[in-house]
Amino acid sequence: MAGIKNKFKNRHRSLHANAGFFFDNFIWYNRGIEEKEDKKMKMTKEKQKEWAQLKYLIMSRSQEDYLEIRKLFRDNTWDEAKELEFQKYLQHALAKNPTKGSLLNAYQHVWGYFKKIATEAEKERYCQLLEEFSVEKDVFLPFLQILAQKYDVTYLLESKLLFDDNTNIKERE
Repeated sequence: MAGIKNKFKNRHRSLHANAGFFFDNFIWYNRGIEEKEDKKMKMTKEKQKEWAQLKYLIMSRSQEDYLEIRKLFRDNTWDEAKELEFQKYLQHALAKNPTKGSLLNAYQHVWGYFKKIATEAEKERYCQLLEEFSVEKDVFLPFLQILAQKYDVTYLLESKLLFDDNTNIKERE
């Protein structure tokens, strides 16, 4: 009987030793997966931030490229294939000159941040600028820049359409 108990204890010890080995390797393997996932999430967040900064600039040049880029961000993942597509659409859009319609569309989207908080004078100025707008003599951009600063809209202060070199309008004057 003692021999059977010893055999059982030895197997039991062996199972514990193997379980420890497998558990340690499982933890190590999972850490590797978590690190990869963290890198992917970080890269996705970085790309989302970059897109947020470029969004209205791209919209002002090419609605088609804007819509294609939006599709790339739908599932909140990022990889090399998406990066290549992203760069292709960016280059294509930035090679185009804005048209009156595309630029006004982007400006109207930006105005959406102010329409409920703007003063009556600012709303009147907006309507006036809409009627008088021309790409060649763009006075709409400085108006939107001033509003972004006045109302401290961080998302717009980081927009490449409004502030392409990360300077304040006051610094430009």
